[in-house]
Amino acid sequence: MPPAQREVHGAEPVIEVDAVVPGSPADRAGIIPGDLLVALDGRRLAGITDLQQSLDGDAIGGRLVVTLLRDGREKQKLVVPGALSG
Repeated sequence: MPPAQREVHGAEPVIEVDAVVPGSPADRAGIIPGDLLVALDGRRLAGITDLQQSLDGDAIGGRLVVTLLRDGREKQKLVVPGALSG
């Protein structure tokens, strides 16, 4: 995490978005590569496993508020998870 963001958010874990699939729920919500995910529905994310467990089958079709850091600013995005195709 960049030093300026560390001052605001401490040493809390973050999940960096490496890529976003075009047309995916994350894409439709406006999440972009480089965003740092910090919370889901107000609950701090402890790591990628925590995120994956939060997005299990129960989340499909629901509405989730993702808190992220972008350019040193905290933002919230509404994500509606969908079933994976393929």
